[in-house]
Amino acid sequence: MKYKFYIIAFLLMVPVIGLTMPVQAEEGADFIKVDNVYKVRIESAQWEFKIYDLNAAEKDGINLNREIDISRQSQVDRLNSDKAKYEVKHSVSMPDAVVDDQIEFHLYSRDVQHGFSINELDLAVALNRPSAGSEFGQPTVATVSLTDDATDGKLSDPDTKNGITFSSYCHIFCGLGHPDMKVKFKLGGGSFEYGPIVFYAAIALNLGILGFTLRNILTKVAVISKEIPAVN
Repeated sequence: MKYKFYIIAFLLMVPVIGLTMPVQAEEGADFIKVDNVYKVRIESAQWEFKIYDLNAAEKDGINLNREIDISRQSQVDRLNSDKAKYEVKHSVSMPDAVVDDQIEFHLYSRDVQHGFSINELDLAVALNRPSAGSEFGQPTVATVSLTDDATDGKLSDPDTKNGITFSSYCHIFCGLGHPDMKVKFKLGGGSFEYGPIVFYAAIALNLGILGFTLRNILTKVAVISKEIPAVN
């Protein structure tokens, strides 16, 4: 009976791991700012936004906005490899953001015309579709300021311990997956995230339960083996 308890407990912890893995994958590293400016590259395609930290890349001497010859696969592979190091999924964390910081968006479309909007920051721009033979359309660069008015005073409020959250979305219809094109921006509140802690705690608990269960099973097997008379 007690073995059933261990097995059930183990199985119940599996969904916990599954729920925390997206937190791990989506949050990524915190974006860094240089001279009070965050630089964010966003690529749109049916139906997702890909997000990159340009400041982090530039700090390492890498220009993710460089132009390449897409007919040369080596250049394409190198740029994609560089991008992968600075990409985050679905959610942008800027824990050090304060009032009057700026966010500089470098926006690209890979296919059809897309839009990029953040209502709270009065931002709504259209992204240029690529011309024939080009991977991206001409970039759209938009800069927003995190003023007290734009953030309703919450970013400067010391009682806003968890920071503030904005959501961006594509405002130009681009097909069936259009409603899924969203990005969450978390500003201020420090860089603490509960996801990694819960994730590793769940892993440790699962391993503990599994190890304890296996030890008891092996002990039971050993006892049974001793009780079985030897066959001559």
